[in-house]
Amino acid sequence: MDNTHRWHYALVPPGAVAHSTNGLEVLGRDTCLGVPPPHYWDGPGTYWLMAPPNSEDMLCDPTALRALLKPAELGRPGHQEEP
Repeated sequence: MDNTHRWHYALVPPGAVAHSTNGLEVLGRDTCLGVPPPHYWDGPGTYWLMAPPNSEDMLCDPTALRALLKPAELGRPGHQEEP
């Protein structure tokens, strides 16, 4: 979570999401994303909302993530349903 910009990041397995959709930006393999130290649980700045993953098994399930975000996407102006 980045409180300064009100951004949330979800870490998914590599290759799980191929492209950005409906206001979600997918950061690819060539992206450098700074992450906070494992013990940083409060702002200001970037911090963890949950324990940081220590294996690929702890990454977000892309299908569950899409289901979680779908209600918010439906309320966005100009929303287009994906085919």
